Amino acid sequence: MCFCFHYYNDPVFQIQRAKLIRQIPLEHICLETDSPALGIDKHVRNEPGNIMICCEYIATVKGISSDAVMEVTTQNALRLFSKLKT
Repeated sequence: MCFCFHYYNDPVFQIQRAKLIRQIPLEHICLETDSPALGIDKHVRNEPGNIMICCEYIATVKGISSDAVMEVTTQNALRLFSKLKT
C-alpha cells in the first residue's frame, strides 16, 4: 500500500509542518498547488509557479537539494497518477 502526502504553504503551521516533513520519507511526498485558496498569502490566488516554494522549503527542512526533491516528488506523482507517463 502506498500513501502520498502533500502540504500547502501556510506560515501559521510552519513549526508543526517542519516536524511532519522531517518524519515523512520523501518517497511519500507529492507537491501540488492546485488549490487557489491555499497559497502563500491568503489574499493572493495560489498559482502553479508556487510549487518551487514548496520544493525549496522541503529541501531546506530535509537538508537535501531542491533538485533531489523535484526528482523524487515527480516520480511519486507519476507513480500515483500512472496515466501521466511522460
